[in-house]
Amino acid sequence: MASASEHAKWVLAAIIPDRRDLLDLALLRLSPDHFVDPVWKSIFLMLDKYLQATHGVLTKSAVSDILRNSGLTDPARVLDFEEKFDLLANTEVSEDSFKWSVEQLRELAAERATDKALTEAMTIKNHGLQLKKNEEPVRGHIAARNHIQTRFMEIDQELKIQDTPEGDITKEKQDILQEYYSKKELKDAGLAPGIFFGISDIDNKTGGIRPGELCLIAGYSSVGKSSVCVQLAWWASVMQGKNVVYFTGETGRETTRHRLISRHSRLPQFNLPEGLNNKWLRDGDIPEEFEPKFLEVVDDFTGNSGYGVCNVLMLPRGSSVATLESKITRLQDEYNVDLVICDSLNLLASLRKRGSRTEESAETVKEAQNIVTTFNYGKGVPLVSPWQVNREGKKTADQTKFYTTLALAETAEATNSADIVIAFLETPGQVGRYVQLGGSIIKCRDGEKSANTEVSVDYGTSLFQDAQGSTLGFSTYSSSATSDLDSLLI
Repeated sequence: MASASEHAKWVLAAIIPDRRDLLDLALLRLSPDHFVDPVWKSIFLMLDKYLQATHGVLTKSAVSDILRNSGLTDPARVLDFEEKFDLLANTEVSEDSFKWSVEQLRELAAERATDKALTEAMTIKNHGLQLKKNEEPVRGHIAARNHIQTRFMEIDQELKIQDTPEGDITKEKQDILQEYYSKKELKDAGLAPGIFFGISDIDNKTGGIRPGELCLIAGYSSVGKSSVCVQLAWWASVMQGKNVVYFTGETGRETTRHRLISRHSRLPQFNLPEGLNNKWLRDGDIPEEFEPKFLEVVDDFTGNSGYGVCNVLMLPRGSSVATLESKITRLQDEYNVDLVICDSLNLLASLRKRGSRTEESAETVKEAQNIVTTFNYGKGVPLVSPWQVNREGKKTADQTKFYTTLALAETAEATNSADIVIAFLETPGQVGRYVQLGGSIIKCRDGEKSANTEVSVDYGTSLFQDAQGSTLGFSTYSSSATSDLDSLLI
């Protein structure tokens, strides 16, 4: 594992060849304290101050002049600076490596802060410690716990800070046109810029889920909220080629994998009208005549290069929204994360202890909304999660045949923070594998609301589709569909 000094070297080496954009990014994400080596720390400060003073590129001779003007006359130390600057100037570092090293410096600083917090807590417990000037020392195990909880919260908050896009929109003509015509190209080609469920009425009304949007799947117990998430994950990765990160807590990872394979078996190419029941996979009881088809389904699902990533992660006990952010941030270094599914947000622990579960749920939803808008340097990511409706809301919906936002359980923040809320209501008296559900879009910031979508469900394969069996009117998304737009950008 690379040390803090090595990561600092790579960050500075990437900036040295007049990469002012990378310097701006480093200044947003790092402070001088992230550089433990005093020479690297000094050069980082020089880069910032020299650019502000001269608007020029920092050179070896400029470093020598700065040292001389600062009163440093020790030839050995001056030589150390010059040799290290030469090393930076002759080290090539890619932009991706630069960004990785920036985040590693932040992680290593958090590790040092954690060690310091633990040491301080033990000192408080055993001997007492003066935390602020002119204040009495704090002492004892309660004070130690309070101190460490506060420090850990501050460390988490510091790690979650991300730089986000900014700038004068009146100077962004090229970006505005590029964004619009990219979407127009997709639409004209019958392709979809959003991420869809594969339920045509809902997808056409919402326009798909976009980066920066939090979508909740609402419903009462056992309506199939987790199965909807499986349908979404499968459709996004297989039909649209998107990279999906699926966090599961309430449902086991193996169960989720069974459901994804069963959903895949409903593809027409396998000639399985009822697919492979996920119960067969769970029990190891696939009928012998279907085993060749099972192998065919698995081979295609795991070996087709046209499909996106479908990464299913089991959430550890005590996970918080910060756990999700940490994991998807690391995965973003391996591939572009197009969709995050969390089954489910209301199972996550709050970063801070509150007076009630309702207050903690509200904070969790707000933290999730913050992730979807700031992730990946402000580009955002869509996040989808099941959400339980309350008993009174269910009683009302049984009478009116649709849900309203008042039915969302635990906190009004779920309604306030979510961009899209899609609810599913079971028809009374229906039991078994095949049922009809009432689907409703009870909130959609940039699309239509709807209260009358009939959805056919096969719980055996997690298949959700319009009651008429129709499919979405968009083709599979392909990044190759975009073309050269230079002629459109005037």
